[in-house]
Amino acid sequence: MLNLSSQGRTFLIFVGALDVDACGHEILVGLTALESSDFLRHQAFTDQLQITRGEARFLLLMERHLTARRLARKLR
Repeated sequence: MLNLSSQGRTFLIFVGALDVDACGHEILVGLTALESSDFLRHQAFTDQLQITRGEARFLLLMERHLTARRLARKLR
């Protein structure tokens, strides 16, 4: 399970951003379980050095996640 508050989980489900993969892992749509954890961990960073170090990966994961969400909405 991803490290989310119950309120955060409820919101992500509501907006269609949360899913479960074939292995039963909670994931952000379009990302693997590891990528989802990395993505959420990066969002929680408050240290500027940590933010800067992970920015390129975070932006790549954000784009993949948003693209998958757009495609999922079109398929509904």
